[in-house]
Amino acid sequence: MGKLVYFLFLFPFFRSFAQDTVYLKEEYDSLPVISTKANFYKIYDKSVSPIEVNLYHKNGIKIAKYHVNSNNLHNYNGDYESYYYNGIINLKGVFVENKMEGDWYVYNKETGFIEEKRSYVNNLQQGKTYILYENGKPKRIETYDNDFFISAYCLDTSGLSKDCYSLDHPDVLALAEVMPQFPGGTSALYSYLQHSIRYPAQARENGLQGKVIVRFYVDTDGSVKDPMIIKDETKSDCAQEAIRVCNSMPKWTPGSDKGKFVKVSYTLPITFKVQN
Repeated sequence: MGKLVYFLFLFPFFRSFAQDTVYLKEEYDSLPVISTKANFYKIYDKSVSPIEVNLYHKNGIKIAKYHVNSNNLHNYNGDYESYYYNGIINLKGVFVENKMEGDWYVYNKETGFIEEKRSYVNNLQQGKTYILYENGKPKRIETYDNDFFISAYCLDTSGLSKDCYSLDHPDVLALAEVMPQFPGGTSALYSYLQHSIRYPAQARENGLQGKVIVRFYVDTDGSVKDPMIIKDETKSDCAQEAIRVCNSMPKWTPGSDKGKFVKVSYTLPITFKVQN
């Protein structure tokens, strides 16, 4: 009986060595700080593979749970979950070698039902995205090809087709008969981005790169309105730079529908890449 008790006491002792706590000033910092200066902390559970990481606010509220490779703690690999402040799951999916893969789910903040289902291939949104009513029936179905928005159609609660508007602005169309166009077309748009973007110094120095996806709408007078970040792979000031560049754009040719100029939503991927 004495030996059994001995091993029962040893088990939690060894278990504690499998977990490390790291304190951080900001959520995505790579350099730790002392606990009294921390706003966040991570608990690494090395008893599972890939390593499980639980991220918390300093007040103990859980922010996320995810998995990383043992040889690179910044390389997401495995199940991922993030949480609202009230504890309900916000986002759930799987990373494969730091890339989003397969089906990802967005949950409602109030009641926790699945309100959006997205599909990813090699970190790019691909195929159908379903935005759902609380009863699970589709409200809006969007189609993507390599992260580019292609089309959308919307349904009422009885499943009948209805006019499709932007999720962010109820008077903005997601798709119009004639879509808005940057002066000179798509090639001119990317030329503008290439010459206008100022790579944030700190992001460049730290080698932070990736895709930032901005959604805005083009007003009836061609002006770009309300740019917002819907995806940021860089986790840096690159997102703010993308917003700045969009706000500085010249007026577009506005979209039109049924012979009238209309407000139309537009999704723009911007790639930040450090040049060697």
